Amino acid sequence: MGISTKNRISAEQYLLSAETNTPQELLDGEVIVTASPVNAHQHMIGRVYQVLLSIEVSSLKDDKYAFIGRYISDEVFVSPILGHQSVHVNAIV
Repeated sequence: MGISTKNRISAEQYLLSAETNTPQELLDGEVIVTASPVNAHQHMIGRVYQVLLSIEVSSLKDDKYAFIGRYISDEVFVSPILGHQSVHVNAIV
């Protein structure tokens, strides 16, 4: 018995779909709803961000940065931002 592909979509189709406030990712052609971050997680991320802001920029000149939204393949797009809004932001953190 083969795997059904009737509900699979490409990353291009996913990015063209309507914006949503539901945290989700495209994995293997399927839109997967992910868990929303809890308050403790948000607080910790805020603290980490504050520490990172305090580091002298010149000491980071050789470091590499990851983009917020990321294509893994044609059927896989992951992003820590709600829905697929990160494609429009695509900022360096």
